[in-house]
Amino acid sequence: MDIMNSVYSTLKDATGVVAEMQSEIDKLQADNDSGRFSDTVKRQNVERINELKRQIENKSFETLGDVKRKVAAACDELARLDDLDGAQLTDDAKLFSCGVPLTERDLVTILRRNSDNATMKQLAVRYAQEHGLNLRDYCTKAGIPTATVIYVNHSREIQAISGLVDTAERYLNRWVADKQGPIVLARFFNMTA
Repeated sequence: MDIMNSVYSTLKDATGVVAEMQSEIDKLQADNDSGRFSDTVKRQNVERINELKRQIENKSFETLGDVKRKVAAACDELARLDDLDGAQLTDDAKLFSCGVPLTERDLVTILRRNSDNATMKQLAVRYAQEHGLNLRDYCTKAGIPTATVIYVNHSREIQAISGLVDTAERYLNRWVADKQGPIVLARFFNMTA
């Protein structure tokens, strides 16, 4: 399950729990507003309402903690993809230090052979940068989609995923106990309610 769906499910589950508590609050408030009950019952209702509100706050706090943990784990996983891993070195790695200057064409060939290997991609891109080679232009001229052959780190993805914490916090502070909460949640995550 990807991080977006995981966070959405966490918030959706919390919304269901909070909706039950909010429904009880609404009923107790309606009972108090009806004037049919004694002051003693009204006080008991107010105490229960306050307890339910505390439980809603606690559920929101707990849910935000779950979201933060999930987001941190996803960010750590993406960051690890950017780490060099000696176990991923292929025989192509020998070409970077053999003393023969590599050309853009050589590097693109290495990138194609290692398209699923983040370590080799990083080595090729770093070699190009250190030697003033322009892989992006070469790939464009050769009609090769640069996104598929040039290593890009995951910092943008990490930044976007980190923003899920702010989204969750806004939702939990404003919408989790609102009757429109499920609709707003679905809109936040481009899902159907």
